[in-house]
Amino acid sequence: MYNSNMADTFSKTIPTYNLYGESNEFPDVLHCETIVDRAALHDWNIEIHRHTRLHQFFVVMSGGGEAEIDGRKFRLEPPMLINVPAGVVHRFRFEPLTQGLVVTVPQEVLEAGIGSTDMLAVALRRAGRAPAEPGIVALFTDITAEHAGSAVGRGHALSAGVALAAVRVARALQPVFEERRASRETGYLRRFEAAIENHFREHWKVADYARELAISPTHLSRITRTETGIAASALIEARLMREARRLLAYTNMAVAQVAYETGFEDPAYFTRVFTRACGIPPSAYRRHLETPHAARVKTSQAG
Repeated sequence: MYNSNMADTFSKTIPTYNLYGESNEFPDVLHCETIVDRAALHDWNIEIHRHTRLHQFFVVMSGGGEAEIDGRKFRLEPPMLINVPAGVVHRFRFEPLTQGLVVTVPQEVLEAGIGSTDMLAVALRRAGRAPAEPGIVALFTDITAEHAGSAVGRGHALSAGVALAAVRVARALQPVFEERRASRETGYLRRFEAAIENHFREHWKVADYARELAISPTHLSRITRTETGIAASALIEARLMREARRLLAYTNMAVAQVAYETGFEDPAYFTRVFTRACGIPPSAYRRHLETPHAARVKTSQAG
């Protein structure tokens, strides 16, 4: 059976938002806004929070301030690119009139563009920052302009833009991660990620994966925190919930079938776990995908 104590290991005092505290379902392929438009409403302070199903890219063009990503603080030094994966706790303290862009992408849209298991997806699941080269700034500026328009093919263009942005961001962050790649800890992380792919439906616990890697559970958790900023248990549940969302979105399986397919013996318990992890019950998640605006997301993904 699935461990009911697995998964959200972060403090329960940290709020989980769809988008900066907004409770509405995501209305589009992605969302674009300027730092001024959003942060100025909050006195340039975005308090600590996380997004369960939303991946965010920040491009800080001028100004500055301070960011905290999963407990790690750093100065904002424009031009700067910041990658904030779904589930990662973060906050920002911007200097007034800081200029930049924020592009928010539902996890399902991101995975439709780049997959969920290859090295590109793995790279993007790590929070990181890098200098924002002119090409990166231009790309996110183009995506923002496309989002604001209504030209024919808008959804397809945005989906293509997400895929291209994912590649460019992963490449920009590569030098940061290259420094860690040769380390023994990174080798353990790669093996852990491969083991998750092989065993997530069996609901292995952190101790099971640690045994597979011949290290202690504490050591494994320390490695994932250091390398990705995310707890080992959270990575395990994230993969399980991605599979559940994929089955709900792209198959006609009943919720109970999805539960069994993802290794749950009790569909009611699956519903509780899914609701806690994703913010809404599986049936509501599927209904949301069947709404007109979600249909546009699906169409753009298919194209």
